[in-house]
Amino acid sequence: LQSPRNAENQIINALPQAGKLINKIGTDNARLLVDHYSAEQVRGYLNNWGTVQLILVGGILLMCVFAPRKHFIAIGMTAGMGVMVWLQYYFYIPELEFLGRQADFQSAEAVVSLQKQIWVEWQLFGGTEIVKLVMGGIFTSYLFASQASAPPMRKRRRSSSEPESEVAQSKG
Repeated sequence: LQSPRNAENQIINALPQAGKLINKIGTDNARLLVDHYSAEQVRGYLNNWGTVQLILVGGILLMCVFAPRKHFIAIGMTAGMGVMVWLQYYFYIPELEFLGRQADFQSAEAVVSLQKQIWVEWQLFGGTEIVKLVMGGIFTSYLFASQASAPPMRKRRRSSSEPESEVAQSKG
């Protein structure tokens, strides 16, 4: 049930056993119930995606902070994307879940104002996703460009003329 269209298909083309239950509770009630579970599935995916993004941002931030070459632009952009993920996860997603659950079982007339609020929340959520996508592209381009222009990191090699004891003393 990835979308309400699939939910409608499930009701129209129901298995014989499910068809008996649908006829028992009524097609309209069954449609409401299946639409609700379809919307719950989407809300669950959205919540899981927020959790994955929080983990990814934390991991990328740790890698940038502990990298041998400090890229403060990359750290700043990752932190900026992290703030947007945090806003989405703790403000937009819970609001979308709350408004969506309210709208699931309302009459068509009562849902109109809720749909407007949900649409505004989706626009905010989508806008922050677009900003994160652009920042991620800039971040990746910056890292590739800085990697290509940076001189290679060299390890100190022992020359064949230095005795082994001098190298050990210089390391210690």
